[in-house]
Amino acid sequence: MRILYIYGNASLNDGSIRSKIVSQIHYLNEAGMACKGVFFCKDVESPQQLNKDIHFQPFSASKHHWFKRIHQQGLMLSAVEAYLKEYQQDYDLIYIRYPGAHSVLLRIMRRYGNKICLEHNAKEIWEALNQWNHFKPFWKPSSMLAFLGYVVIPVFQELAYGIPIRRKALMGTCVSDEMAQYEKRQALGSYELYPISNSIDLASSPLRRAPSFSGHRLNILFLKGTSGVAPWNGIDRLIQSMEQYRGPVAVHLYIAGTNSEGEFAVPQSLADRIHISGYLDNRQLDTLFHECHIGAATLALFRHRQEENAALKVRMYAARGIPFIYAYRDMDLKNQPEAEAWSLQFPNNNSPIDMEEILAFAAKALQPGHEAAMRSFAESCMGYNVRMMKLAKVLTRKLNHQTN
Repeated sequence: MRILYIYGNASLNDGSIRSKIVSQIHYLNEAGMACKGVFFCKDVESPQQLNKDIHFQPFSASKHHWFKRIHQQGLMLSAVEAYLKEYQQDYDLIYIRYPGAHSVLLRIMRRYGNKICLEHNAKEIWEALNQWNHFKPFWKPSSMLAFLGYVVIPVFQELAYGIPIRRKALMGTCVSDEMAQYEKRQALGSYELYPISNSIDLASSPLRRAPSFSGHRLNILFLKGTSGVAPWNGIDRLIQSMEQYRGPVAVHLYIAGTNSEGEFAVPQSLADRIHISGYLDNRQLDTLFHECHIGAATLALFRHRQEENAALKVRMYAARGIPFIYAYRDMDLKNQPEAEAWSLQFPNNNSPIDMEEILAFAAKALQPGHEAAMRSFAESCMGYNVRMMKLAKVLTRKLNHQTN
């Protein structure tokens, strides 16, 4: 099968989203597909090769001062439309990372939707609404215009164009069962969705050497990932737990990433126990994995209006062999009793997290051989090779059913 993978608003700089898509394309090809990627990027002036399977395709940068993001989206989608007009006949299926509803995307779907699969990574309306708090105070003209551009207009576009866009698609994929139900509702029930959870590139995730846990000091690792404000990380819940703890163990939190203003505050009493590293290269990240006893994954997904997901942090922790805590329903951990030996789930709400419970979990989980057990679990169900083989089968079955 010949697949064209389209990623809009791509950056020339590497990042977690781009790395994910590059891995998806690589492993779809490993699964027997003929997959090519086109990354639409406003920072290139002519087509530019990323690797043998992927190239950057230019589109114009918006010169608008107000509502620039909306106008930029239209320019990007117009470039996608022009590219498809010339090349879509060369492919059996077009796989698009959903960029948000827009009139141009609806036009694309009306013309080519019978061979398009949309990949959803968020509950789009709720994701837009969750940003409203960033644009206070509303009495400032700049705040009000930003609120319109980042919240009101995207929500309107999803309501006006999102329903027919989804209904015109051949099919869609997403990262959880919960998200699949949301997307079906957004299409008024007429949308075939396949939940395929996030994956990890096992080849680039070396197994760590776990430090011994004497009971005197506990090092907790939090992979922040995004450089922007992400309140659903729930780092504040973990900091509050550290503040309330009065026991003898010295608990240290190592945050791999930056503290975006408004996401969490570091109390003066914990200034010497909370370590914020900023960006880390692979070698520095390896060192941190060797030094930390346990990891912490997403702890406040309820702020993103979600109960279920497939966080990349969890997949990286499992692949590296570091026990972890989390506070949501994970696609790969639910109904998996063996995972309880090295993962601890807390309620997905604002309730206090008991540090004594975390310490007891660490003492139980950090047993000899836990790293290999976690790695084995990750290899069985979390690797890109497994996930993209499943996706390849789904796409092939759907396309064969359509043509028969």
